Amino acid sequence: CEPGCMHFGACGGCSFQNLIYDDQLRWKEKLVRDAFERIGGIAISSHEEVLFQNIQPSQQIYGYRNKMEFTVSRTKENIGIRKKGSFEDIIDISTCKIHSEESDEMYRTLRVLLSEQESIQRLLEYVVIRWSYTNQHALINFVTLNDSSRELRQISKTLVEQHECVQGIV
Repeated sequence: CEPGCMHFGACGGCSFQNLIYDDQLRWKEKLVRDAFERIGGIAISSHEEVLFQNIQPSQQIYGYRNKMEFTVSRTKENIGIRKKGSFEDIIDISTCKIHSEESDEMYRTLRVLLSEQESIQRLLEYVVIRWSYTNQHALINFVTLNDSSRELRQISKTLVEQHECVQGIV
């Protein structure tokens, strides 16, 4: 089927958007079974009723992921998700369909803030946004290359002011 994300195929954030949802479930179940058998050395067929239940479909096909990790480029002025199959290349995504809308809004705010302050961007390695669907709160984690807390205070303050759901920044 037609993927719901314009970055699908290049971005390494998801792998199955080009399959209808029932086929996604079958592939994911196959991957889990394979991990048990090949990596874990556990024969699923002999323990099927105890170890393995069929994957249950979700009510949400998009907007389900509660943690997203965004990589900050040191060579270019961008933040995004690693390119599929690459550790070095970063896809400068504009939006992401698999995390919450609130997380997507925080990510877009962060993109703008980092583009306005190049010096801060050079201090960051990753930004992790965790979203609690239960509490409707977010935690943002800046993974830095050195002690750069002073430089990140203004960005942190802006994120908290613009997004009331942010409950903490580490």
